[in-house]
Amino acid sequence: MSQKTTPRSYRPHTLHDLEWRDGVAQSGNLVTQFAPVSWNDTASYEDSAPGRDYRYKIRNGLNASTSLSASRTTVESTSWNLYRKVKRNTPSSSSYNKQEWQVFGDIFRIAPFTGTSSLSETAALNQALARFYQNLNAIDTKFKGLVFAGELRESLTMIRHPASSLRNGVSRYLTSVRSRYSRIRRNARSMQDAVGGTWLEFAFGWTPLIKDIDDGITALYTSDVVKPLFEMARGFGMVEEGSIFDSHVSSILPNTTLRGETWEERRKIVKLYGIHRSFGNGVDNLHHYGFRPSEFVPTIWELIPYSFLVDYFTNIGKILESWSYRFIQPSFLTKTVVDEKERYLRNFTWSRANIAGWTEETSTFQPGTYRVCNRVVGRTPSIPLSTPSLELKVPGRWFQWANLGALALQSRHTSSALNSVIDARAGHVVPTT
Repeated sequence: MSQKTTPRSYRPHTLHDLEWRDGVAQSGNLVTQFAPVSWNDTASYEDSAPGRDYRYKIRNGLNASTSLSASRTTVESTSWNLYRKVKRNTPSSSSYNKQEWQVFGDIFRIAPFTGTSSLSETAALNQALARFYQNLNAIDTKFKGLVFAGELRESLTMIRHPASSLRNGVSRYLTSVRSRYSRIRRNARSMQDAVGGTWLEFAFGWTPLIKDIDDGITALYTSDVVKPLFEMARGFGMVEEGSIFDSHVSSILPNTTLRGETWEERRKIVKLYGIHRSFGNGVDNLHHYGFRPSEFVPTIWELIPYSFLVDYFTNIGKILESWSYRFIQPSFLTKTVVDEKERYLRNFTWSRANIAGWTEETSTFQPGTYRVCNRVVGRTPSIPLSTPSLELKVPGRWFQWANLGALALQSRHTSSALNSVIDARAGHVVPTT
C-alpha cells in the first residue's frame, strides 16, 4: 500500500467594514485580511501492478477496483453583503445629514475539522443491498426477456427447421426406394443402380439443407448469444442526521442584530457495485462440417450411410439440447463506505432598530455562505454476496423431431424387403410370391 499526504489551504474572503458620511469615507474603516487555513488530505491505496490494464478489465467486465482509504476536506464560501443608509429627519447645516454603512466579505468562518460520525454502517448497507437486489432483478428481467432470448430462439430455429427437413428427406428417400422396388424386379444390378440413383437424386435437394444447418450453427457460435454478457449493477444506501453545532448573534452595524447558526450534518453512505455476468453454457461445437451426401452412395444392403446420420443428427441434437443457456450471478461485488461530516451556515436574519432622529432610506441584506466538509472513504474491492442464480433452459427435446431409432427401423424394413427377393450368392432376382 502507498501513502500520500497532500497539503491544502483556503483563504477566507477579506472582510470590509466601511462607513460614509455625506458620501465621505471615514478614517475608521476596517479592512481585515484573514490568514489562510491549512490542513492535509491523506490517502492509502493499492499500488498499480506492473502491466495491469484497467481499461481491459473494465471493457471485459472484470474487477478493476483496488483497496483505498482516504480523507479529504473541502472549504468554500461566498461573501456577505450588508448595507444600510439613513438620513437625518431634520437637516443640519453644521453636521452631516446622511450616513451609510456596509460590511462585505466572510463575516463568519468555520474551521476545518476531521473525524467520523457514529452512524450505523449496517443500516446504510441494508439499504444498499436492497437496491442492489432490485437492480439485479431488473437486469435479470432484461436478460430473460429481451435481446438474448430472441437471438437464441432465432439461432436455434435456423438450425432446427432445416435439420428436421433433412431427417424427413432421408425418410422419404427410403419410402421412394421401396416404391421403385415394386417396379424394378429384373436383377440385383438394376436394383443397385436404382438405390444409388435415387440417393443422388435426393442428395441434390439435401445439399441446401445441410448448408443451412451449417450456416445456422456458425451463426449461433459466432453471435453475441454465446458470449459472456455483463452489465453493471449498483446499490446505494445512506443514513443521516443533523444538529446545531453553533449559534451566532452579532451587532456588526449600529442598531442592527444578525442571528443564525452553524448546522452540522452527518452521513454514512454505502455504495455497492458489481458486474452481473451471464454465461452461455452450451456444449462445445462438435458439429461435423463439410458433409456432402454425394460422397456416400449406399449399396442395396446398406441403404443409408448410418454413421453419417448418427454423427450429424446426434451432434446437432446435443447443441440444441445443451442450451441451458444463461447462468446469471454477480462475479464480484465492490463496497465503498463514505463517512461525511458537513458544517455550514444557515437561517440568518438581520433585524434593524430605529436610530433616534434618523430615518432609514435603504438597506440591503445578502447573507453569505461558509461550508466545510470532511469525507472519509474506504473501499473494499471484493466482498462476499449470496445471490440466487438463474438458469434459463430452452424447452423441447431434439429427438422428438430427429428420432434416429425410427429412421433406423424404417431402413431395416426397406432393406429386408429388398433382400427377400435377391439371391446374393447367385446375383439373380428370385420371384416373389
